[in-house]
Amino acid sequence: MFFSASDVFQLTPICSSVVQEVKIENKQENILINSERPAPQLRLPDFNEMKKKKKGESVRKKNQRLKRRKRIDEQPDLPPPLSNAPIPPPPPNVVKNNRSWKVIFRENSIDLNSSIMTKTRCENPVNEVSEKMYSSLKYEIRHTLNGTICGTEAFLLGRIFVVDSVSGIVVNKKEKSVLKGIIECALTKPSNSQISSELKGVMKVQFTDVSYHHKKGDFCWEIHYYRPSNLTKPIMVVRSAPFKVFARKPSQKKRSRKENESSEKIVNSKKRKVSSQKGVFDDFVTRLEELMSCFKKLKNDEEKIALELVTEKLKFQSQLLQTSKK
Repeated sequence: MFFSASDVFQLTPICSSVVQEVKIENKQENILINSERPAPQLRLPDFNEMKKKKKGESVRKKNQRLKRRKRIDEQPDLPPPLSNAPIPPPPPNVVKNNRSWKVIFRENSIDLNSSIMTKTRCENPVNEVSEKMYSSLKYEIRHTLNGTICGTEAFLLGRIFVVDSVSGIVVNKKEKSVLKGIIECALTKPSNSQISSELKGVMKVQFTDVSYHHKKGDFCWEIHYYRPSNLTKPIMVVRSAPFKVFARKPSQKKRSRKENESSEKIVNSKKRKVSSQKGVFDDFVTRLEELMSCFKKLKNDEEKIALELVTEKLKFQSQLLQTSKK
């Protein structure tokens, strides 16, 4: 079926009117559908619930922080990882104020005990480690080992390290030890000792770094003892109490300016008193000489009278001195 051009022009307004009616009906249906739907409700945030959530999160974070601290505090002191060495058991709980050395590793079925003394040039040997060490001082470490193994072995070797007090990792500076001096020593039987199962040795060490360069952390000395037949696996490990290393030992407190000025004033006043006393005495001596020269010029009768006057004056002065002393 074919349409002519005139038919098409006649049908276009009819089609457009039909399309408009369909659009209007669709709009009305949409309006009806939307009107049947419930309007969305706006919900205001509950600030109390938000505060509770924040409090809960903060409490949770605090608990986690406390747990971490407890883990760090309760973490046992272990020696640094050693090649082919078993992991030592954690040491028993010790008193916090105890500054003595403690054994953290010992081979099974070995009878070996240690006694360590430390000293500086100005201090006596002690078996406890100070809380503060100084890189300007040299430390002498005296070892004494007792046990059956000391009688069987000709000597034992001791080697000292500096480790972190928490992690037990060896502290180094540019991949080198932070100690210099005699860091290894052979423990031998002393010639004067009558005990066969006793070995002694001495180390002299000095720090080359301070705690400030390592996050102000605490250090520990750690000494490993070896058999001469196996210098890679220690038979015993001993660790000191934690300490901090500083550059120099503080000197005595300097006196304040006021104290210095007051002491200078006292000294000057004493000097003035002494000088004034010397001046009075010198004046007395000169006047006495003048009096004697004048006495020589007197006549015989006048000399007698002058001597009587002088003696009376001296007697009177002596009596005053005696009464003042009483």
